[in-house]
Amino acid sequence: MKHVRVVEGSETVDVVPLYHKVYTILSQQIREGLYNETTPLPGEQQLAAQYSVSRVTVRKALQRLEEEGRITRQRGRGTFPTSVQPVTKRRKLIDQLTITNETEAEIRSFEWMPVTPDAATGLKLPVGSQALRVVRLRRTGRTPFALGVVWIAPETGALIDRENIESDSIIEFLRENGNEFDRVEQRITATVADAPTAEILKVDPGAPLLLVNRQVFNIDGSIAMHIRTLYRPDRYAYLVTVRPEPDNLAPRWVEIE
Repeated sequence: MKHVRVVEGSETVDVVPLYHKVYTILSQQIREGLYNETTPLPGEQQLAAQYSVSRVTVRKALQRLEEEGRITRQRGRGTFPTSVQPVTKRRKLIDQLTITNETEAEIRSFEWMPVTPDAATGLKLPVGSQALRVVRLRRTGRTPFALGVVWIAPETGALIDRENIESDSIIEFLRENGNEFDRVEQRITATVADAPTAEILKVDPGAPLLLVNRQVFNIDGSIAMHIRTLYRPDRYAYLVTVRPEPDNLAPRWVEIE
């Protein structure tokens, strides 16, 4: 795939291919249930007119959805989603951190190394300190779902062998072996895929991704882990439910489980 780069002044700007924009929109609509077993996607000509692109562009977007098993084309009937996945499935925060039932994990890296500036800030360690770095790729079926880089503080990392976390989550393994955690703080934002990440997650360079940074705190207030996870937005959604506190005179909304 050719990835166009446009120079604007002194800056270089990545341009996402048109077919990927159509693919992203259709992925979102399928996930939200706009199309289902009785409501097919619009035809190629209609989609081309709707998004002001060529039928070749639409065909490429549909081909990608078909290769991922997201749609099936039925002669004489149209193009239908293979399944409708609601985005409002409710999970507690800890489930977001330990989700294993619906995904498969592959450890791509497990090594002790000097912390990067970002990891040093996340773990509150001096730059250059040694920590355990684990890179894990999660899939739903054959489709990449998330790429996580976990930096683990030395005291906690010393408790982990690669074999311990081949199929289990790091947090669950540590909990089962007596570790208690006080809380998790996380920040969710948006980013784009660089070339190496795009290749791993099977998206185009410059494609939008969800970035979740997490800090896992021990009971004593020290930081056990700094986790940076990149999610494909067509495969992941995060739901938070908030309600007003009834005993508070001023409006105050709090997260509930």
